[in-house]
Amino acid sequence: MKFELRDACFAYGADKPLFEHINLSLSKGEILTVLGPNGAGKTSLLRAALGFAPFQRGGSFLDGKPVGEFSARELFRRIAYVPQARRYSFAYTVEELVLLGRAVHVGLFSQPREHDKHIARNCLEKIGITNIAGKLCSRISGGELQMALIARALAAEPELMVLDEPEANLDFKNQYRILKTVQELKEQEGLAFFINTHFPEHALQLADRVLLLYPGRCSESGLAAELLTEEKLQKLYSLPVQIAELQLGQKNYRTVIPFVL
Repeated sequence: MKFELRDACFAYGADKPLFEHINLSLSKGEILTVLGPNGAGKTSLLRAALGFAPFQRGGSFLDGKPVGEFSARELFRRIAYVPQARRYSFAYTVEELVLLGRAVHVGLFSQPREHDKHIARNCLEKIGITNIAGKLCSRISGGELQMALIARALAAEPELMVLDEPEANLDFKNQYRILKTVQELKEQEGLAFFINTHFPEHALQLADRVLLLYPGRCSESGLAAELLTEEKLQKLYSLPVQIAELQLGQKNYRTVIPFVL
């Protein structure tokens, strides 16, 4: 699996482009994170990359084929998209919501098979939300709904998961749970991830590749080890930061410390 953006440029109507000349590639078992300030176009980038909105120039490609040439069913059997959580008003339980991911994968529009139920329950376990499986989606918190949507995407057994701010609305413990799950799915199942985040520290911990969307339509993409530097993060957020190294037990961690003046 190889997912690419080639010279991608996006604008709303006749407005000036939100971003332009975006070039990146993402392969099996890699995590790419997108960082940038509010208004830089992170969500618009994800939506256009999946064909939900047209690029002004350039485009997105899956294994060399333009995304727009795939049927919706064919594309979303290979790519799972998790948007920012929105409140559900219809009467699905969390387990039923996750089963919808199987419908994407196998075309279920009737009674799900026991095999599909087993996969859905396994996804609930991986995300750590079996305790809310029977609750209505309209009666759970925004953070719980976000985790249920990730479990639904996982149930489709995709090759690439596209996550728009997956840590939004999650408390500290559940943020860690999601990061840990992403890392495990990458290492154990070879999944690729394309993730928007407002947390540069999460990019430091997870990312193999990054895309930095600077104010003013400039951008950089490449290896995380080369681009996640104090200088570039200061430029990105217009804020002085320091990257600190911490050793906890046998592991070394890197964290970003902002200086609020």
